[in-house]
Amino acid sequence: MSSSVRTEANLRAYAIHQRVVGSLFWLPTVLLYLIDQVGLTRALQLGALYYLTVVVLEVPSGWFSDHVGRVAALRVTAVAWIGCHGLFLVGGLGAIAGAQVLLAVGYAFLSGTDSTFHFDVLDADGRSSEFERREARVRTGLLYATAVTAIAGGCLAFVDLRLPFVAALGAATVQFGATMRMSEPPRSPRDGSFASDLRSIVGHLRRPLLAWVTLYVVVEVVLIHLVSELAPPYLAMVLERPSDDPAGAAVIAGALAATVAAVGGWSLRFTESARRRFGPGVVLLVLASVTAVASLTMALVVSLLVLPLIVSRGIQMAATQVMVPGIMSRRVEQHHRATMLSVTSLLGRCTYAIVLLAIAGEYLPQVLETAAVVAVGAAMLAVVMALRPSVAAELRAERDAV
Repeated sequence: MSSSVRTEANLRAYAIHQRVVGSLFWLPTVLLYLIDQVGLTRALQLGALYYLTVVVLEVPSGWFSDHVGRVAALRVTAVAWIGCHGLFLVGGLGAIAGAQVLLAVGYAFLSGTDSTFHFDVLDADGRSSEFERREARVRTGLLYATAVTAIAGGCLAFVDLRLPFVAALGAATVQFGATMRMSEPPRSPRDGSFASDLRSIVGHLRRPLLAWVTLYVVVEVVLIHLVSELAPPYLAMVLERPSDDPAGAAVIAGALAATVAAVGGWSLRFTESARRRFGPGVVLLVLASVTAVASLTMALVVSLLVLPLIVSRGIQMAATQVMVPGIMSRRVEQHHRATMLSVTSLLGRCTYAIVLLAIAGEYLPQVLETAAVVAVGAAMLAVVMALRPSVAAELRAERDAV
């Protein structure tokens, strides 16, 4: 198979893979399911278990991707998610805890690997300059898949809160099939220990722009997940649904998640022009501020009028998923790219796990108030650090980098 044919085959398989990865039937109702099974406090603690598991696996999985292979890491994700969704179907505290661990395994091995696989495939064919444009197109497909499956998942959950996991199990099987059609992109030989690679990553984190991008990813993870995971119980409160009968909010929660994904996918049409006009720093900080305002408003107002702000988080999520890998992949060596992205993701997930433990409680309004304080503080920190002269100068230069 010629290089160009292999490249096109990989790009097609990647597009299919990402659409299936985006098929999150359970997204709008997973917290409702956990609350139904184990209560709000246990549900938030199980969420913390997920994030703490990723803390353990995130960096080793990135190193695995850099040194063993991108495709192998993507296959680990698919297999883990097949097991994960099976355990969710079993139900009960023990099985759900196991499912959370396997979900974490999947996301740890996916984190940083999907976008670096795409970048490496294009780079090997001399087309790395196309990355942002092509990644935006693929992410649009992923987010539209999320939109469609979120609606479907909400409808399925209205019948039975377990049915979204049945559909997700099928999607994970298709995902594994897509990875079997992929071939490893060419890589330069590289021998290095895990410890030596981590020292190199620490060196990268001392560079002003990469340090700020890492901080921003931490802030983004906290902001997006606070609004995302608290939106379904907030919606149930707005609709005055009883806490022990969450299925009544499932269809509307599915529509909300679908709208978030669709808005994010639609916004990617404007990502590149906004980056060139205003610079990535301005774009990312404005979007972070909007998400923080959404969290604050959820704490202050109990109304369906808050939904447009909740939906706006999809724009920040989509822009970050395209801009951050582009910035980092251009500045980090091939054999460190996935590890670097994994480190940033690890820091974000670890921070959010701590946040979850801090805000966990039975009284939802109090949880929302604490979450709002955290969200506003996180957004302000990102803005202050971006104003440092060394960071501001590199962000201005990045505006015209591509």
